[in-house]
Amino acid sequence: MKYKAVFFDISGVLYQGGELIAGAPEAVAAVREAGLAVSFLTNTSRKTCEQIRADLAGFGIETRAGEVITAPSAAHDYLRDQGLRPWCLVHPDIVSEFADLDQDYPNAVVLGDAAEGLNYHNLNQAFRLCHGGAT
Repeated sequence: MKYKAVFFDISGVLYQGGELIAGAPEAVAAVREAGLAVSFLTNTSRKTCEQIRADLAGFGIETRAGEVITAPSAAHDYLRDQGLRPWCLVHPDIVSEFADLDQDYPNAVVLGDAAEGLNYHNLNQAFRLCHGGAT
């Protein structure tokens, strides 16, 4: 079986907290040198793809646009592909990930790590939208 790509989980595989995992940059370089496609995956809900790319670069792991996939970026792509207009209840640090989507008259709800935004008023708004048929 010939492999075409390698997916690297980020947290705990390439770095843990502020510490680089030994051999991580070399492993990524070896995969690239083998001619395989590379993607970097994480379920973080508090950093944009660009912030994660910057973190990786700080550890000597260069990434290309589109190679980092987060839970919020996957949600964004789903919303875009489905033509949905989200009401986003997400962490303030990732609001920009959804800025290019039409959010007028929402027909979908994105609920994530909203920190202080996770309150009665906002949850009630999310409930009302869902109860009214929003995805």
